[in-house]
Amino acid sequence: MAITKIWKVSNRLDHVINYANDEEKISLSTYESKAKSDLESSIYYAINPKKTEKQLYVSSLNCLVDTALEEMNITKKQFNKRDGIIAFHGCQSFAENEVTPEIAHEIGKRLSEEMWGDRFEVIISTHLNTKHIHNHFVINSVSFKDGKKYYDNHENYALLRATSDAVCEEYGLNIIKEKQCKRSKINYENFMKKYQKSPYYITTQEDIDRAIRQAYSYKDFENILKAMDYDIRYRAGRLSVCRKDKKRNIRIERAFGKRYSIEAIKERILVEKEIRVPFQEEYSRVYKPKRKRIYKKLQSKSGIQKLYLYYGYKLKIAKKKSTYKPMSQEQKNEIQKMDKLSEKAKFLHSRNINTVQELSLYKEALKSELEMLQLEKKKVLNELEKTKERRIPEEQFYKLIEDRKEFLQKIKAVRLEVRRCNEILDELPKIKEKLEDDENRKELERNEHIRSSSR
Repeated sequence: MAITKIWKVSNRLDHVINYANDEEKISLSTYESKAKSDLESSIYYAINPKKTEKQLYVSSLNCLVDTALEEMNITKKQFNKRDGIIAFHGCQSFAENEVTPEIAHEIGKRLSEEMWGDRFEVIISTHLNTKHIHNHFVINSVSFKDGKKYYDNHENYALLRATSDAVCEEYGLNIIKEKQCKRSKINYENFMKKYQKSPYYITTQEDIDRAIRQAYSYKDFENILKAMDYDIRYRAGRLSVCRKDKKRNIRIERAFGKRYSIEAIKERILVEKEIRVPFQEEYSRVYKPKRKRIYKKLQSKSGIQKLYLYYGYKLKIAKKKSTYKPMSQEQKNEIQKMDKLSEKAKFLHSRNINTVQELSLYKEALKSELEMLQLEKKKVLNELEKTKERRIPEEQFYKLIEDRKEFLQKIKAVRLEVRRCNEILDELPKIKEKLEDDENRKELERNEHIRSSSR
């Protein structure tokens, strides 16, 4: 059985990460020195004969272990949320002699993936310095996906406990049977039953059953669920779904029973049949407001005004609303051509380019500038590669990141100008030919006018 805890971190993120990754607490030698019996040590060595004394149990989720602090701070800086709660520190502790470090660490990774894997960066470490093996979780408070913060309330803590119990049951471990918590109205023992009776769970089960009955194959089953606005995810060989207007994933086998495992669904598709209904998106539960015609509210008018409007309508002298006439595709194409020509003309005028020779010289200057920028960018990239081998101050690391972005923007702008110069140089022969044709046509028209007047 495993107990869970989670608390906020408001001071320094590096302290909690260093504590979670403390080599003294997660080394194999510490665990063996704390073992109570030779049998436990013998079993452990039998399972792991090639493990070294300095074997560490540290993993990460949505980040790297060595650069977790920098990546979490970059996420905070990106969404401008560096104040308040900076992280959450969680713990999952097992009973004495109940699990090996490998199983404990595997359970910790599974729990992290299900709880925070979609939106948050997490460090997972297994500590072996006590009689009770326990996992530590360091969760970034800001989501890398949408910038929203993790909200630690009684409900989310209940979900953490329920998920931990479910994963432990899959590994054959016992779970704690407790009474209702005094600080909350949520009964943790019946937490999943409460959610299974919620409208979200009920409608999701109905939609899955409908998709099974109407599907021709398992791939078709997935496509039907996607058409009904469900996101599909696979974790540890099991199917999870999430409706697009919801945030919580539902592990359907765990929530609804063994009839909803992947193998059982494939068998049910072959047995359960229903008349196929077209346009599965019409069965979506996500609210999509329909477009309605907006009527203008009539203002209150006097009797003579209403009479005037009535006779104006009858005599056809009232102003009619202008009808919208959409442009044809040819008109749109011509407008796009004019816009491109206008941009190129502004480009030449702003650079004070009047001849073909000046345009060629400007293009060569741009190429030289591009080579210099690429050399500078390469230097910055080399410095960033060196930071993986040695630790540098945080300010210097952020400055290198900003320099890399600045060089990338400058290179993009110069390449755009070079491309525009090439387009203008390629179009010059066509423009010259067009001008000659127009001049010949005008000459013919003048000669025809002279001949007609002489007659």
